[in-house]
Amino acid sequence: MPPPKKVDKGIVSLDRETPIQEEVKPLIEDILRTKYCVQGSVFLVEGIDTVRVVGGAGKMVRLLLGDGKLVIQGFVKGVMHWVVEGGKVFEGGYVRLDKFEVVEIEGERVLVIGDLRIVGWDEGYLGVFFGEGREEKEGG
Repeated sequence: MPPPKKVDKGIVSLDRETPIQEEVKPLIEDILRTKYCVQGSVFLVEGIDTVRVVGGAGKMVRLLLGDGKLVIQGFVKGVMHWVVEGGKVFEGGYVRLDKFEVVEIEGERVLVIGDLRIVGWDEGYLGVFFGEGREEKEGG
C-alpha cells in the first residue's frame, strides 16, 4: 500500500486514486430526504461511543458522522465492531461506507453500517482534539 498523501488543507488521504477531498461533500441531507445510500460515501468521524445494551449481553457501537454540513448517527453492525474497537476508526478520521442503509428508530433516521474502512484523516481536527486533551491534563 502506498504511503498516505496530504491532499488539501491538512487532509491526508490513504487512497491515491480517489483522494478524499474530492469525495467529502454535503450528502446527509439527501440521504435523509431520499433514504438512498450511495455506496462508497465518505464521512468525517466526529464521535465514537460504545454502549452496553441494557438487558442484553451485547453492545452497540455508534459513530457520529459528518459531511461538513450535517451530522448523523451511524450504528455499526456487530461483525464490524472489531474495526472500531481495534482503533482503526478514530475521531478526525474519514471513513468510506461500502454497505449501509437508512432506518428509522423512534422517529429518527439513522444509518446502519455493514462495512466501512478508514480512508484518511484531517490533521486540523486531530490537532484540536489532541490539543484539548493536553490542556486538560496540564490544567488539572
